[in-house]
Amino acid sequence: MKILTKIFLLSLALVIGLGLALTPALAQEENELETPEPVNVRVFPDSPLYFLKNLAEKVRETFTLKDEAKLALMERLGEKRAIEAQKMIEKGKPELAEKVMNKYSQHLGKIERLIDEGCDKLEPNLERVQQRIENRFEIRNQTLQRVMENAPEQARPGLQRALENNEKSLNAIGQAFQKRLGNKERMNQRLQQRLNNLDQVNIEAEEIEIEKPEIPEVETLIPEGTGRR
Repeated sequence: MKILTKIFLLSLALVIGLGLALTPALAQEENELETPEPVNVRVFPDSPLYFLKNLAEKVRETFTLKDEAKLALMERLGEKRAIEAQKMIEKGKPELAEKVMNKYSQHLGKIERLIDEGCDKLEPNLERVQQRIENRFEIRNQTLQRVMENAPEQARPGLQRALENNEKSLNAIGQAFQKRLGNKERMNQRLQQRLNNLDQVNIEAEEIEIEKPEIPEVETLIPEGTGRR
């Protein structure tokens, strides 16, 4: 019983430690939308501690409430899954690689939903963020495609399907960005039209001449010889 308690406390300490390691300040995460930091992976899927890493990431995701911070987190986790999949393929463990690639696709799906439904603070930088995210994951997918050529032949179909799902998710992210950019352009057009209409009203008002009626002066005539009592 004491041994189980020690194991539980040790696991809890590891989860908390990993959670702290994965938990930068929210302000820093939001800054990553502009200048993301490099992703480092220390624990891989073939490690006995990998389940603790997954648990810590789920805790981190649960307590990340702001859309912009969650987007930064999903971007980092997606890249970590891509790195892990690459490492598993290189180590000759395609089954683990395929599982990790499926998680990678899930992270991309969450990014797509965040872009489609939230992240209002991204509006001024939509095009720049889109380019960064797409470039980031296209490079990872190209790397995975390259290392897959060295995977066992019987494992390639599953890996290829997983990679195709990732490409579909990445395309969905691009469509979500285009939708946001289209909405932004339409809003700008409507705003410009309203401003043009307002300018036209002001011009027409200036051209209208308002004639003021002449008010005759009224003189009070007091007859001579009449005085006040």
